[in-house]
Amino acid sequence: MRAGDELGNLEAVIAHISDLHFCDVFCNTEDRLSSVIGAAPHYYPLLAALDACFHRIPIQLKSRFGLEHKIDIAIATGDLTTTASAAAFEEVNNFLRGSKYVGVEGPRIGLEMSSNVFVVPGNHDTWFTRIGWRYFMRNIIDRSAAYEKYFPKCPDWNTRQFGNADFLFIGLNSNKGLRGLHNVSRGRIDESELADIANRLMMYKRDSSRRVFTIILLHHHPYLPPDKDEQELTKLLKAEEIMKTLSSMGVDMVLFGHRHESFETTYLPPSSQGSSLLVSCAGSASQMDKRKGNSFKIYLFFHQRITVIKYAFDGFTRFDPVVSSQFDYPNGSPFGRI
Repeated sequence: MRAGDELGNLEAVIAHISDLHFCDVFCNTEDRLSSVIGAAPHYYPLLAALDACFHRIPIQLKSRFGLEHKIDIAIATGDLTTTASAAAFEEVNNFLRGSKYVGVEGPRIGLEMSSNVFVVPGNHDTWFTRIGWRYFMRNIIDRSAAYEKYFPKCPDWNTRQFGNADFLFIGLNSNKGLRGLHNVSRGRIDESELADIANRLMMYKRDSSRRVFTIILLHHHPYLPPDKDEQELTKLLKAEEIMKTLSSMGVDMVLFGHRHESFETTYLPPSSQGSSLLVSCAGSASQMDKRKGNSFKIYLFFHQRITVIKYAFDGFTRFDPVVSSQFDYPNGSPFGRI
């Protein structure tokens, strides 16, 4: 018996990439120090490997589960660029949606996901940061107009139907700092925005004849598992309150990036007033960062459970599946009985 037989039909495959860090200078190395531009840039061989892996995944699913299924949706959770330049936004849009020439090192590459890409901005996509004499003293310039030339403004709502279930993707912009706070690695989400989303989500679920599976997309991590540093300075402001709110709204999954480290876990609310939900960080797919490696994920939505597969770069030419885990649906299967 194949694993797919045990879990029921495979209804949807969603890929999750993050922190691509396209640079406005397309080369394998960056002349400027990362301390000047705020982060290391992308690495072209990683993009080429990511492109090849995306086109190889349907074959791997056939081999592993005996199921033919392409990637339905690609999600990119911020830091698409390093310095929010117009040229970098154009190139990352080409890479995600088409297969246009990217860079000067090799042939045409691209994920070819067309309109099936949902994107939220990261802190590097909203501001160009120039390091001052102290870490917290930065010159912040709004670059949201360059981002919105190619990607929709948040909150961004998208729906897709898989099987007998509606999947609702809600993209949030977590790049709102507090007045006088110049550490742009932090982020926050307005309480009024969350309240509006809760009301709209309630009406959407009320009017839908199908089960609604809700996925929140944002850049800054709102939750860290117990073995991570809960006091980290890059964590979303008021993260605990936000997670409680999302739990009370009946959200099923929260996908994010920012940390450049892959992990996934189940969030359990501190009280019985909310529901559990699956939280997942993709890691960085293409930034030159040898300390944490490079990774992305795919989520397989079977009738009975969710399978999460992490793909990691082998250090040479390939992204390969290295670990997988299974999770129960937080609020019950959206597909009902088989």
